Amino acid sequence: MVERSVVVSTGTTLALSRPTETKQIDSRPRVPPLRKPSAELILHVLQNTHWVLGGPHGAAVRLGVKRTTLLYKMRRLGIGRPPEETAPEKEAAEKVPSRNSTAKV
Repeated sequence: MVERSVVVSTGTTLALSRPTETKQIDSRPRVPPLRKPSAELILHVLQNTHWVLGGPHGAAVRLGVKRTTLLYKMRRLGIGRPPEETAPEKEAAEKVPSRNSTAKV
């Protein structure tokens, strides 16, 4: 408070004033801090972040925990990334025999 007053004051007299409150606007949806781990809450946030755990927009930040803590809780609750669905292009590529295959076409 005193440091701010020194910077803000003009002239030789120190004018003490209360700092004004500023609200920071956060565009991310707020999730309450993860005190009691809920598998449903963790899964919901993981789906919203497309299973990104770390980084500034990851699930750990949204849940208010460290990435390693989230990994621990996921392991403890038996939460794992679901297997990816097979894309039609991937299925088609698997059916095409390679040049080096011994099967005759």
